[in-house]
Amino acid sequence: MSREMRICWCLILLASIYSFGTAAVISIDLGTESMKIGIVSPGMPLEVALNKESKRKTPVAIAFRNGERTFGEDALTVGVRFPKNCYTHLTDLLGKTVDHPSVKRYQEMFPYHEIVPHAERQTVMFKHESGELFTVEELVGQIVAKARDYAEMFSQQVPIREAVITVPPYFDQAERRAMMKAAAIGELKVLQLVNTNAAIGLNFGIFRSKEWNDTARYFLFYDMGASSTVATVIAYQTAKTKERGYSETNPQLAVVGVGFDRTLGGSEIQRRLQLHLANAFNEMKKTENDVTKNPRAFAKLFKEAGRVKNVLSANADHYAQIEGLLDEKDFKYLVTRTQLEELSADLLDRLQGPLLQALETSGLTLDRIEQIILVGGNTRMPAVQARLIEITGRELSKNINADEACALGAVYRAADLSTGFKVKKFVIKDSIFVPIEVDFERQVEEEKKGKVVKRTLYSFMNPYPQKKILTFNKHTEDFEFYVNYAPTEQMKLSPPILNISVVKLDGVKRSIEKNSESGAEFKGIKVHFHIDESGILNLNSVESTFEKLNPDNVTGNATSPENPEANTTNVNSTNGSNSTAAKKEKKTEAITIKEEIAFVESYLDLPDFTPQTFDVIMDRVRKINEADKIKKEKEQAFNLLESYVLDMQNKIYEDEHALVSTDEEKEAIRTKCSEVAIWLDEDGFEASTDTLRQKLLDVKEITKDVEFRAAEMKNRDQAVSVLVQALNVSSNFVERLRNASSEERYLEEDDFNSFFALINRTEAWLNDTMSILKSQAPTENPSFTTLAFLDKANDLERELRILTTRMQANRARKMREVVEKIRIKNETSSGKGKFKKMNETEEKTEQEPEKTEDESQRRKNEAEEELKTDQNEANDKDSDNEHLEL
Repeated sequence: MSREMRICWCLILLASIYSFGTAAVISIDLGTESMKIGIVSPGMPLEVALNKESKRKTPVAIAFRNGERTFGEDALTVGVRFPKNCYTHLTDLLGKTVDHPSVKRYQEMFPYHEIVPHAERQTVMFKHESGELFTVEELVGQIVAKARDYAEMFSQQVPIREAVITVPPYFDQAERRAMMKAAAIGELKVLQLVNTNAAIGLNFGIFRSKEWNDTARYFLFYDMGASSTVATVIAYQTAKTKERGYSETNPQLAVVGVGFDRTLGGSEIQRRLQLHLANAFNEMKKTENDVTKNPRAFAKLFKEAGRVKNVLSANADHYAQIEGLLDEKDFKYLVTRTQLEELSADLLDRLQGPLLQALETSGLTLDRIEQIILVGGNTRMPAVQARLIEITGRELSKNINADEACALGAVYRAADLSTGFKVKKFVIKDSIFVPIEVDFERQVEEEKKGKVVKRTLYSFMNPYPQKKILTFNKHTEDFEFYVNYAPTEQMKLSPPILNISVVKLDGVKRSIEKNSESGAEFKGIKVHFHIDESGILNLNSVESTFEKLNPDNVTGNATSPENPEANTTNVNSTNGSNSTAAKKEKKTEAITIKEEIAFVESYLDLPDFTPQTFDVIMDRVRKINEADKIKKEKEQAFNLLESYVLDMQNKIYEDEHALVSTDEEKEAIRTKCSEVAIWLDEDGFEASTDTLRQKLLDVKEITKDVEFRAAEMKNRDQAVSVLVQALNVSSNFVERLRNASSEERYLEEDDFNSFFALINRTEAWLNDTMSILKSQAPTENPSFTTLAFLDKANDLERELRILTTRMQANRARKMREVVEKIRIKNETSSGKGKFKKMNETEEKTEQEPEKTEDESQRRKNEAEEELKTDQNEANDKDSDNEHLEL
């Protein structure tokens, strides 16, 4: 993003976001290879946080080596030498069992990692060289926690607890729950999992909020990232929404079409180039060993392949170069853009799939799309752009930041969801493109075996968040049902995952028997579902419902007609009221009885961690965090001591320090600093944090007098200038009062004399003090510090404010007295005029008081105007004195 674009974005957000002075919130755009962190905080409307290298993008990598944990670039550096110790591309493994095709592809790309199945869940676990086992959620959780640390360091806001995290729109229920679990391990409160395409669309829509109206306009976003490609059709328009009981018209985006390819991305192109480089090196016969069999050398080739791929986006050819690749043999090989395109030919053929899929699901033709907008780093490849132009016959738009659009859109959403910020509303309507259904067994009297019945719960492209109620009318015993995916032809999962969970109900029969005894009629079992804003399906509650005649014949809720078996009911997601609930009627004879039914939901796609397992993970992560904290504190103590010693060794012979120190002091400081510097080189790395801190205190004990005198010499002129300025302003104030008449002074004589005396005393103190200081040698500690000058200036400023406030009050009181006298005089004059002219004509009698009242009003206005003028003059005086506040 250019500097001008960033300034424009900040100006828009400044006008859109209002802070209530609470803690910051962040977004984490967690990609396969890298992450961007958006932040909004008081005083910083919106920005992308910088990491410790002052970069806006951080590699998604974590490494463990010799008891030390590293992230980002540091972790990749470890990974080059010790590839088994560095873990990357982790989001592709979230929510996957070890037999998933994505895991197989991961093992082909990183063959040096040892992956074992989790004993309880069959999900991926990495076996570290130390023998420790790490779950994917555990590693991702530590990465998102580090993202929060970067945001806290960048914004100086501690702590940050709330975040919006982006996920690909194709993430299923298991993957979304796994991401939530990772955030919990990282001790982050997730305000929402927002789909990347929706976040990108929000970023685009905010810039153009004033362009949208009630007519839908369609845009297609083509996002080619590291591991996947997603095409999205988004409709923008204005829509009426109800917020806090009020109807408002706000801009809205709706995801109306989605297409994706989960394995079409830059990482696959990079892997192919890696294998090409490996074959080229092996063919050079520089060594008998195969480079693909050496983990360190193979990891170096993968990193170099990524670098060359990026360079070839802007150049026709480029050399791949690695020193000492294998057996101390160097590698240098020229790669052309044509070669890279030939390696990726079949991948380029797949580019049209997501685009056509998105158009098909939206029901739109390409001529209805206003713009095709490129997003994602890999859309910069010339071959990708050329193929898309060939497919669409359209010009491609590049008018948003391909790297940061997702993070910026997500952090705007975070500010909207946070209670600490108020933003201009922009409604997001995302869609479900993998239908969800419920399967259950219905007992047939003629057959011993039950019949399996399927009911659609959420249909293809249903918007969410949304609540649904499923009613079972025929079940009178405890039963179970399954929640499954129902893949469509348009959106096929790879591989097709069917079961999400099984739900077992307990207490149905007891509830029916209990209520039947009281004469209540069974109306069914209602199951309340909810897909929340994160796209996660929740089973909120289960209840049995009955209808019973009311003996008191009072108003009650009339029941709806009997629903067919397993009838699904839409529920308004805003107010939660049942859309088919019966209306209240007068003198109804029936009431509805509801009773909670116990249930147990067991996930089949991704079993949750047991409490014991989760506690073990959290305990291990906290221990690692504590070790990192201790290490960080030691590094800070070491760096502070080292920088202070080096700084003093230079400063003691320069500037103020040289003037204010004696030869003996210079020698003592030089000797001590040299001694500590040698100690740091020999023993400092092994010393404890407390020892390092004590060493710093020991050095400062020797340098404190010199440091004090140097600071006083450096700051004294500025402090004296502040006091002189305060004396000048105070003297000018006194001079103006002295020249004013007693009526215009609005101040008691004692107050005036007292302030005048304070000025004289301060001037005398300043002259005496400066004479004393000038008589002292620079190597002596000064008899008066800069703080004394500032205290004197503060005394003058405080007294001046008291007097000006008192003058304003006196002036206002006198003006009110003048206005009151005029009012009384006018009322008296008006009464006399009426008495004298009683015998005149009626017309004249009516007109004369009007003239008198007009005259009275005129005089009153003049007096009030005079009062305003005086008050403005007093305010001008106050503004003259504002710079004295210290």
